[in-house]
Amino acid sequence: MKKYFIFLLVPFLFLSCSKDNNTIVDSTKSPGKISLKFDKANAPSSVVFINASLKRDGYTNIHGNLNIKTDSSAELLLNDIPEGTWHLLIEAQDSLGKIIYAGETDVTIVSNFITQVNLTLLPTTTGVGSIYIYITWGQSIPTTGWIDFIKNPIFLKKQSPLGPNDIALPKILYENGLYKMYYQNVFSSAKALIGYAESIDGYNWNSPYQSSVSPKDSNLYSWDSYTRGIGPVIKDRDQYFLYYYGFHNQYDYWQIGLATSSDGNHFTKKLNPVIKATDTERLTVAGDILKVNNIFYLYYTYGDASTGEFIKGISLAVSSDGVNWERYAQNPVLTPTQNWEGKGIGHPSVIYDGGEFRMVYMDAVGSGFGVATSKDGKSWAKSNHNPVFTGKNTSQQWSYGVYYPFVRKIDNKYKLFYTGSNYLGELCIGIAEKNEW
Repeated sequence: MKKYFIFLLVPFLFLSCSKDNNTIVDSTKSPGKISLKFDKANAPSSVVFINASLKRDGYTNIHGNLNIKTDSSAELLLNDIPEGTWHLLIEAQDSLGKIIYAGETDVTIVSNFITQVNLTLLPTTTGVGSIYIYITWGQSIPTTGWIDFIKNPIFLKKQSPLGPNDIALPKILYENGLYKMYYQNVFSSAKALIGYAESIDGYNWNSPYQSSVSPKDSNLYSWDSYTRGIGPVIKDRDQYFLYYYGFHNQYDYWQIGLATSSDGNHFTKKLNPVIKATDTERLTVAGDILKVNNIFYLYYTYGDASTGEFIKGISLAVSSDGVNWERYAQNPVLTPTQNWEGKGIGHPSVIYDGGEFRMVYMDAVGSGFGVATSKDGKSWAKSNHNPVFTGKNTSQQWSYGVYYPFVRKIDNKYKLFYTGSNYLGELCIGIAEKNEW
């Protein structure tokens, strides 16, 4: 059976905001365009006309047509498409106008992203009164639907006022229309400080503070005196709760501490770690926290520096107040079981959405991200399609590896913040998005 392929390249216009008058461009009104490209050489000889139409409730239909026998270009361009999801129908006709091939799919116009869709049209005469449609996706979209921001990375080390060697581990708090990013400033000899940046759109960031927001402590002999590394931040009861990992020296166990703040900037630490390391969990790093039905769930990575396994698996602690924690009796909740994961997984990020817990995590070497779901936050099922995001899925493959995922659902979109490495070898922060889990 012959198949007729049409390749769809969907470029989107870039948005900007005026710093002079603080006017924000409304991205929902930004038009885009769709370019329908196909291989004339391999088109069936009976096909003469290509008709394309876009439909969406509440909007005027958009149409375009092309004669592949006489038109010099093998491209059909549809312009001025408002942002959003449209239904695309493509019909291939013979010289008498009879529809002999057809296919349809939904395409989403998303500001700042390029979506490439491969739509396979099959003969309308196949089957009884049916149109058979097969849809595949081009390289710029992962099969899971994550769309990498075309202008990644969104945050570089030069944007940090602390002058770090690198930056990594973005932790996002979305509050009152403002993205707040707490991130790791990486220095030599395993030193780390916590930085802070803000954004109104999640893509363009500024650093309002010139100093670290790491919890302060003048005690040179405290358990976390050497390093206080980034963990998740949650706001509860008008207080910001910052969870971080710390240790006294480079050979010490890594433990999880807590600091609180009334403004999200000046943090006061609790005297002792809230989750202590053990002989089976010598390195503990807080990955994410969420509150469901008045119970706090803290997911963390555990490892063992003595064996070189800094990332081994994922464990859980629960709390009724966010301060006093109890390890889940059946820890770990997730360990490497799929081939791509190698010897370790960790750095989980978890949301509660659609009546279930949804997790994104990385493998120990940063080759990709996997996803898992749970009804109770304790028993997890991994996706059979893991890894769902790798360096090959980054825009123009700007990063070979992907590390430290952090996911949130904001304005009905899933936003995946992560760490990558640019062409200079610098660690940077990027973002990918999708509309459905």
